[in-house]
Amino acid sequence: MAPVASTPPDLIAHLSIHNLGLSPSASKHRILVSTTPLRAGDIILNDTALCTSSTSLHACHACLKPSSRLALCSRCSISRYCCRPCQRRDWKLGHNILCTLLASASLDRHDYGEADLLIKTLVNAALPSPGLESAAFNSLMDHPAAFDAPTQSQISHTAATVLAHPAMTAILASHPSPLDLACTYIRRFKSNNYVIHDPDLNVTGEGCFALAALLNHSCCPNVSVAFQDGRTMVLRAMSDVMQGDELLVAYQDSMTCRSRRREYLHSKYHFECTCPRCQTPPSIIPSVHGGYPYIDALLTDSEDPIDIQVASRLLREATDQPKYSRLFTTSKNHPSLLQYIANIVAVLVPCIDEPQSKYLIRHHNVITTSLNKPNRLHTLPYFVSLSRLLTNQLDSQHPVWLHVAYLALYAACTYLLAYERYHPMVGLKFVLAAKALFNAADAATTHSELRNMVLDAKECIKVGKVCLQVSHGRHGDNGRVLSDADHVENAILTELCEFPHPP
Repeated sequence: MAPVASTPPDLIAHLSIHNLGLSPSASKHRILVSTTPLRAGDIILNDTALCTSSTSLHACHACLKPSSRLALCSRCSISRYCCRPCQRRDWKLGHNILCTLLASASLDRHDYGEADLLIKTLVNAALPSPGLESAAFNSLMDHPAAFDAPTQSQISHTAATVLAHPAMTAILASHPSPLDLACTYIRRFKSNNYVIHDPDLNVTGEGCFALAALLNHSCCPNVSVAFQDGRTMVLRAMSDVMQGDELLVAYQDSMTCRSRRREYLHSKYHFECTCPRCQTPPSIIPSVHGGYPYIDALLTDSEDPIDIQVASRLLREATDQPKYSRLFTTSKNHPSLLQYIANIVAVLVPCIDEPQSKYLIRHHNVITTSLNKPNRLHTLPYFVSLSRLLTNQLDSQHPVWLHVAYLALYAACTYLLAYERYHPMVGLKFVLAAKALFNAADAATTHSELRNMVLDAKECIKVGKVCLQVSHGRHGDNGRVLSDADHVENAILTELCEFPHPP
């Protein structure tokens, strides 16, 4: 494999240590490949952020960890910190400069994020040993011709404002064109930054992860992204990877219609996606492609939600049954929402941890079968509205747990259709369904109904844990999610042991 000519030797060596390599590509400039086979769940790389900026009112500006006790910076009244050490560290990384610009009104608050990242990157570059991340950052593309005139003007204004600070002037005193360099950096941020989220996938900020930015996009990715301690990105294989395969992440949520997805990728990242979902191959092999080339036909090309009353009626039909019927057993007598769940569960859950080729054949079958059914529950308009109902329930002070369970299961099953089976959202939704079913069992009116709810909760937590083992693992911040699932499973098993005839 021939390395890309412009790649720094230190970067090539670092990637090689992690069984990774860069190869030139006519259509993509370069691709990052695995030089060894990978199993789903394997950690590919840990990448420390070159710089980060919080975008959440509920996360520390320095460590990006969510906290209910954040103290505002008394000078700029924008940045929030969970503790004094975090505030002092951020001050040294460049907040002292940003704070001065904000306090003096030199910097517009709308430009806060980009200015924050620019200052931190320039401060880091001025260090005696700026690190491998800086070398990787300097190898990233910035697409200067892709930005329109208003955006270029905004970039130049932000860069000039930052460079007007004496500390920035001193750092770039020997550079022949400081403004051009600063504008290049901002364009790189716009074209390569990642959204940062917590283990529950709540967005906390954005950051420049220069090594991770070497991965190209696919709407059918084989790599998942998680974050450790707010500033370290953990890249995991989301499916089995063969030696020489390109490693791919999703730059945006692929639970989006094709036209909007392609428009976003073109406007922000300046390329046309040609993944299996965006360009149907001439011949589809079920064991290789699964049903993913058909996903967008299934979701449809509209995201306009259906009437919320229609979605509420579907949920009401599901919950107004005389008794709870198990969804993890074969039945053809469910209301439409529950039948949709039962059909997907029956096909995909039994092979959730089977070899990839076997799962993809099942996935292909369920997708192609769904395309020929009049049921529209798999379309984005239904998904958007039913997801809104789930959010409303979770935000309520008194959620109806059976409603939460059915809506979480609906979301989990729809994600199983659209996402890779070990996508983080799949596991999280199955665990949520397990918790909700277990809570709903408190309102059961008969011993049989109670037992059926707890048995389905057991199946949900089992599937959720299989998925989370791959997407989150058991270590660090992300391991908390699996530990939480363990506690739920133990409570479920304890409850089942109390039945006269345990399964």
